[in-house]
Amino acid sequence: MYFSESHPDYFGDDAAPRHGLPPTLTAEPLLPGLAEAPAEPTPEGSFEKHWLKTLAYVLIEEVQELYSAEKQLTEVLPNMTVACADPILCAICETHFNHTREQLRRIEMVQKTLGQVPDGRTNESMEGLLVGLIETIAENRSGSSRDRALIVVAQKIKHFEMAAYCSARDFAQLLGLGPVAEILQKSLDEEITLQAKFANLEGLMAVRQ
Repeated sequence: MYFSESHPDYFGDDAAPRHGLPPTLTAEPLLPGLAEAPAEPTPEGSFEKHWLKTLAYVLIEEVQELYSAEKQLTEVLPNMTVACADPILCAICETHFNHTREQLRRIEMVQKTLGQVPDGRTNESMEGLLVGLIETIAENRSGSSRDRALIVVAQKIKHFEMAAYCSARDFAQLLGLGPVAEILQKSLDEEITLQAKFANLEGLMAVRQ
């Protein structure tokens, strides 16, 4: 997401309106962090208020992207669970699927708190990772080689999700949205745990060989 001189919250109140600006930013009570900004700010305070508005826009975008990513993931993960041969990997994939469904529910809670609804977008980054997952399943016969390839793709997905949740959590904390940050932290903790499980299994498979 890029900001230009037409962005009203980044360059001041006199700038031209930016089309597509989330309605939340025009209703500050929905975001407590924005309401804390002074009503008649000093030059320094004015910058702070506009910065908070811009950061809220970034948070909303991050949450929309997270929702799309998790939604897309829930549609493809069952294929991974069926494709793996190692029973430990199958169990981890099943856990991954269950966590993803719960994380999707949490993001819906966050969106409701922010006064938002899913906008139907496609997360292009996740889309690319999932294409790689589908191709890995199609191009490798069932067995240890496919399992290892699936672990590689799974870890790429985990790193992407970890980075996304970490950023969204940090933005929520900066905006004073403690409950939102806590919800995002729960999902981040799950992603970190799953990433470790995939990594440990990868090491175990190397020892078996």
